[in-house]
Amino acid sequence: MSTWYLVLTKIRQEELARENLERQGFRAYLPMFRTSKLRRGKRVDAAELLFPRHVFVELDLETQDVSLIRSTYGAIGLVQYGAEPARLPTGFVETLIDLEHQQATSDPQDTEPKAEPASSIGSGLFPVTQAIFNAPDGKQRVLLLMEIISTLKH
Repeated sequence: MSTWYLVLTKIRQEELARENLERQGFRAYLPMFRTSKLRRGKRVDAAELLFPRHVFVELDLETQDVSLIRSTYGAIGLVQYGAEPARLPTGFVETLIDLEHQQATSDPQDTEPKAEPASSIGSGLFPVTQAIFNAPDGKQRVLLLMEIISTLKH
């Protein structure tokens, strides 16, 4: 059975890692979001990584050779807790994909990240993924992701 896992990438090589994982036959996903940035005094739309240095990969640990991931250009390896790869909650990636599509079709002025206190995260996947999209920077989004992963039993 396939499950989504997290791959740590080399600095600024997320897209390279995703492309190379896909070339090797893995299903990979690099979450992005649209934001508005101030450049040279003008507001411009920009795509930003949701989780810097991380790519999601769908794996079946019983049938796929995960050792290939360590030798993939741009990738460092699977994020692990102890000896076990860090698996993502069922439906988490699909929820992220849905939110990414919703955000991509919304008004660019509504894409500014909004700080949201941890107590407002609530239960269930949608509030958690919404909190991730509202985190003000990549480092905080990665920390939220690690918190989600660490709550799962491996």
